[in-house]
Amino acid sequence: MHGPLHNRISRRTAGCALAAACAAAIAASTAYAEEKPACPSSADTPYRMTLTALTGPGGADLTAAIETAIDGCAIPTELKKIQVKTFAADGTVASTRNINDAALTNGARTIDLGDVPRDRHVEADVLLQTSERTFVVRGATRTLLRPDLVVESVTAPKQVLAGRPFAVTVVIAERNKDVGAKATVVLPAAGVTRPVEIAAGGTATIEFPAVTLAEAGRIGLAAEIRNASPAQTDATNDTLATPVEVLRPPDLVVE
Repeated sequence: MHGPLHNRISRRTAGCALAAACAAAIAASTAYAEEKPACPSSADTPYRMTLTALTGPGGADLTAAIETAIDGCAIPTELKKIQVKTFAADGTVASTRNINDAALTNGARTIDLGDVPRDRHVEADVLLQTSERTFVVRGATRTLLRPDLVVESVTAPKQVLAGRPFAVTVVIAERNKDVGAKATVVLPAAGVTRPVEIAAGGTATIEFPAVTLAEAGRIGLAAEIRNASPAQTDATNDTLATPVEVLRPPDLVVE
């Protein structure tokens, strides 16, 4: 069919197809927007900052962690600026440090504060830039003493047989009472490890139910604390040993 009627029908068909395609695109765009909401650009920041300041003989540091509970707001990989202030005991500003274009690892940045005593006020202001706008996020905290984990006791039989399993109990304590810690407890002579997590000022009992020692002789069966996090104020008390005599199993003769 040709002529004016055919042209009108063709134009209407093309128009309908275009309208359908546009409607589908709009619907898809709307669905995507519902699934991926944009980060709010209002005056109230959708971000919050958690500050942790730890100090010890080696100096103090501050960890600033950026978080959000708002859908559509991505955790940044960089902050435009960080300003950190530490305060003296009388409340006056002791130091100010500015860091521009500060890279973040998993939303966090650790900053060296130098020599800052325990229980000092610390403030941080950050500029956080998104595709929509720049937010100002503020936080404050006080310096806490790093943990000190200590092996309080190692309990094992005085005599054991080589190659035969026996139980060992290790008690770990945290002495500084400001923050807890995670670590690994190791019995090097037996090649066994256990993870441990201890609250501030707390203790933990770690059981090794089936320890074996291959060689006969007298040894100091040591328990060691390794890989403590956060880092400790004192690592000289991370090892304790108890004496164990390892005997050869008796030779059994069947007559």
